[in-house]
Amino acid sequence: MRSGGPGRHPLVLMASRDFWDDRSRELVEPAQLEIEAESSALAGALSERWGEPESVGLRPYLERDEGVDAAPEPVRRLSNLAGSMQVWRAPGASRRLGLAVGQADPQFPVRLLAAVGETATLPG
Repeated sequence: MRSGGPGRHPLVLMASRDFWDDRSRELVEPAQLEIEAESSALAGALSERWGEPESVGLRPYLERDEGVDAAPEPVRRLSNLAGSMQVWRAPGASRRLGLAVGQADPQFPVRLLAAVGETATLPG
């Protein structure tokens, strides 16, 4: 997944297989654990470099209308895939990096997502 423009760039860093044929716990749980472990490892490395992240809930952005009140990208796309994200701000920079684990629907892959955006487009 890549959708962006000036100041906004979501990206899938890792994805599990899809679960169209089999959504059994034996398949889904290990996939979720693998993606979450990768997310934790990456979050640890980012925290060592830039400090502790801020946790941002994405559900409020999901409920915004398409019009004037719509959430900016990449937050709008991320809110459709994940309930929250961790956000880091590099010292002295106006850009932020967000990291989330999400799944659009139970049959879709579990994804490790990253987004880079300006302060105005990525909360935190």
